Amino acid sequence: MAAELILIIDDRVETRSWLIEGVLRPAGYFALEASNLAEARERIATSQPHLIVLDAQIDSAPDEVLRLIAQHGALTPIIVTSTHRSLDLVQATLRAGAHDVLIKPFEPADMTRSIERGLRSYTAVRERDELRKQTAQQTQEFNALYTIGKNVTALLNLEDVLSSVVTAAVNLIGAEEGAVMLLDPGTDELYLRASRNLAEPDTRNLRIQVNDSLMGRVIQTARPIMMSGKDLVKIRTSFLVKAILSVPLLSGERVIGVLSVDNKHSRRVFTEHQVHLLSVLAGYAAIAIENAQLYESVRRRANELAALMEIDSHISSTLDFTAVLERIATHARDLLQADDGEVYLLEPDGRTLRTVVALGQYADEVKAQPLHLGEGVAILCHRQEGARVLVVGSIAGDDPVASQCVILDFQ
Repeated sequence: MAAELILIIDDRVETRSWLIEGVLRPAGYFALEASNLAEARERIATSQPHLIVLDAQIDSAPDEVLRLIAQHGALTPIIVTSTHRSLDLVQATLRAGAHDVLIKPFEPADMTRSIERGLRSYTAVRERDELRKQTAQQTQEFNALYTIGKNVTALLNLEDVLSSVVTAAVNLIGAEEGAVMLLDPGTDELYLRASRNLAEPDTRNLRIQVNDSLMGRVIQTARPIMMSGKDLVKIRTSFLVKAILSVPLLSGERVIGVLSVDNKHSRRVFTEHQVHLLSVLAGYAAIAIENAQLYESVRRRANELAALMEIDSHISSTLDFTAVLERIATHARDLLQADDGEVYLLEPDGRTLRTVVALGQYADEVKAQPLHLGEGVAILCHRQEGARVLVVGSIAGDDPVASQCVILDFQ
């Protein structure tokens, strides 16, 4: 049975009743009625019928009838009925955009066939318009992906890459929030590296175990995961969201992280098409991340080599032992990205460390306080036979395990 809504515009009650009882209801159509053009316009605006049956003589206003046909005939098929056998009338209504013209009296079968043709036309127009809309949307998405990919892969700063990727993901998918999580091979955890619109409590120090999380499933399977509604209750996640879509960041066959978007408030679910879009973006992102990491590694190595060459130059250019050690400590601190740096001389007793160089906020206090092997930060430095100088650099924070100790043998 059909379920289309058909509007009958006719000022004669008996005509409307005959069409409804003799044609529409037997075929399973829903019917609306209008007895004049003003009422008809209101019905069209509020109910959006699939087809209209219009009496050409209604309100004795042929120009208004033609105007109504011209306004709505392109989107909604209009069948015009008339008691006048006028070729001019038929031509005028068809030129205005009417789908068909039936001259009264006509048989129910004639109206039924005309309605069927009109509804097929209605469906074809809607499918055409939807196809055009999808084509336009896909063209926009392709252009957006191309632009994003070109821009992201040209970046060499990792922070810029990650920020651009997560922003593009949220905008492209139309999601409320987004995040990039990278895999820490040392701990087998995912840690949050960049986000968009996540609240501060959600982002601070967020780390997720790979073997016990929704994101971890993406890492383990190297496949996207799309979930919403009740499905999320079954999976342990670190996000309280209505819908989530996560795709792997793949470098070859190796998963290096997860790109994820979600809707925290809206109940709008994601689609398979959006899975494809986010996967394409993740491909660009993985390339850009690896490029940025490689660039950073090369840059860091170049800085290290430059620093070593500068140290060698300083050593060769001065006989001031303390000045040489100060330069060594400065370069060591900078290369290790430490907050402080110290150089200690091992005293003849073999147990006491005297501060020769101290850099940082507490340099004076450090110089005033000698160290003893096996105590404090010096517990990390094992005495080497014949060694006279120890370089100790404290990384940011109070964790003694994070300190660096270098023994220089000047024997």
